[in-house]
Amino acid sequence: AFPEQCATTQNNLGNAYLLAGRFESAVTALEDARYLGDTSARSVLGLALAHVGVGNGASAAVGDEQNC
Repeated sequence: AFPEQCATTQNNLGNAYLLAGRFESAVTALEDARYLGDTSARSVLGLALAHVGVGNGASAAVGDEQNC
């Protein structure tokens, strides 16, 4: 599969985990999506929310200057 397809799949998986309340799994999947090149606002927001869900608000507050 192409990296962008893998990134989309990981983003979808991360958002599904987020909706299910599985925040640690969501962090992992959404970080994988970002690593694979997903820079969508939905992915960034989902990752921030997942970090807040696991109690890691500091990671959620850090900006990514490349995507500003």
